[in-house]
Amino acid sequence: MANADEDKILDYFNVSRSGFGFYYRENEDDQNYKQELKGIEAGEKKLEWISNYTKELKNAFFDLKEFYQQPSVYKNHLLELGVTFPYPFILKAYRLFRNEGDKAQKLEQVFRALEIVAFRDEVVRTRADLRSKLNWVLKTFTSVADLVAGIKNVYENMGYWTDNAMRSALMPDSYKLGNIAPYIFKRYENHLRQRDVRAKNHTLQITKPEIEHIAPQTETNQHPASGYCAYDEAFVAGCYLHKIGNLMLIGESHNISIGNQPFEEKLASYEASPLLQHQEIKNFATNST
Repeated sequence: MANADEDKILDYFNVSRSGFGFYYRENEDDQNYKQELKGIEAGEKKLEWISNYTKELKNAFFDLKEFYQQPSVYKNHLLELGVTFPYPFILKAYRLFRNEGDKAQKLEQVFRALEIVAFRDEVVRTRADLRSKLNWVLKTFTSVADLVAGIKNVYENMGYWTDNAMRSALMPDSYKLGNIAPYIFKRYENHLRQRDVRAKNHTLQITKPEIEHIAPQTETNQHPASGYCAYDEAFVAGCYLHKIGNLMLIGESHNISIGNQPFEEKLASYEASPLLQHQEIKNFATNST
């Protein structure tokens, strides 16, 4: 969810305020603001509409500037996911809650609800069009409760983003998590840091994050020397190789340096790592031997 440019902000703004929602089309006169203007008689009312439109558009630019600068956990999560569909919801949320005393709290609830469905969509990676499924939610969004209930209905009852779909996606028969995996493990790392007194106030810094298979994807023939057991039928059939428990976050340079080293040498390299999940794996492996 990179910073939007002027043309994109205009598009998100029109989607957020029109009756067409995500079906808004700038180049189709019957599906954009021109259709709304046609129903207004020339004169003061039309001038009033234009004045209100330009004021709202100006506010939208200021709102997004505030959004990017706002200290918010779930806003940061949305930006890291890199998705764009939340922008119309965000602009509408700022418009709805601009003058309310609990604005920041309501916005954080909005960001959280959007992050949940965005995360599910990125994990499950269905061919279903999330925007079309959320269109009625955007158009009827007038309160946090409406938004949360609408989004929850989409991922619980439309079959694509359910809890069962999430479980299947997180326990694949081959490695399919792709770009979403570093996000998952960054969130896990931050979870560990919140529980650690020394690391709690330190932001996670990792250059070019990658995902390491603890037990390698390619079985080694040097079982005793490598420290890895042979992959038996149960291990392979149960798809344990690609499950979350066999994965962890790692920096590119660290990943390159350890390569296909024996397991003990990999464990030793985790000792100097700033990632708490590396310490967790090292402690688990050491105490289990």
